[in-house]
Amino acid sequence: MITIDRMEIDYRLGGRPDARAHLARRLDRIVAERIGGALEAALGEAGRDDGPVVLIRRLDLRLWIDATRTSDGDIARAWSSTLAEAFFRRLAEAGPADVRRYHHQGAYLAAWLADHVSGRTDGRWEYAALRTLDDVPTGRAAALVLGRDRRWIAPAWVALADAHRLDAVVDAFHAADVAVRPPPRHASIRASCGGWRLGSRLLPRPRVPTGGLGPRCAPSSRSPPARTLCRRR
Repeated sequence: MITIDRMEIDYRLGGRPDARAHLARRLDRIVAERIGGALEAALGEAGRDDGPVVLIRRLDLRLWIDATRTSDGDIARAWSSTLAEAFFRRLAEAGPADVRRYHHQGAYLAAWLADHVSGRTDGRWEYAALRTLDDVPTGRAAALVLGRDRRWIAPAWVALADAHRLDAVVDAFHAADVAVRPPPRHASIRASCGGWRLGSRLLPRPRVPTGGLGPRCAPSSRSPPARTLCRRR
């Protein structure tokens, strides 16, 4: 999925004032209606919803088009191709101050939760999309964010556990945020995590949020006792 938080366009148009105004409206319409799909096609695998999350702070580019002799589709493809080239160039050249990479959306949410519970999200550009939750208690913020797309709940928990931050986030939950229930002794979990599959293993005995925040597990006597893990398909 491609998200552009803000796009500033400085048109340099020739011709009479009424012709320039008409052309500017046409270009605005192309950007609003066509650029998104064309850009996803240009980026290929990098634009998948379940692929890696890449955040770029800023992209600057110039594009010269004879718009009066070019179709809307060709303009959209030329614009998106230029954006894609700038994207990959920035990805290859920029450092962590301008580019952030996460394995998937669950890893991004886990990083945000780990920083949120530590009070380190304020003013961070990579968390701009979640800025309205800076002052919300971590338990409630986690419920709101993870509830938007439940397929990333399990990957987020796994990423938090790998970073040794799961206990801190779970401890931030209160009764008003989520109902806490003891997990079944044996659980069979199959959760899609982008290019990962959550294995069938025993959940740890400590508090595990469920009912909207944790995976619902069907008891299975065949599940081997072990810890939760992710493995590649």
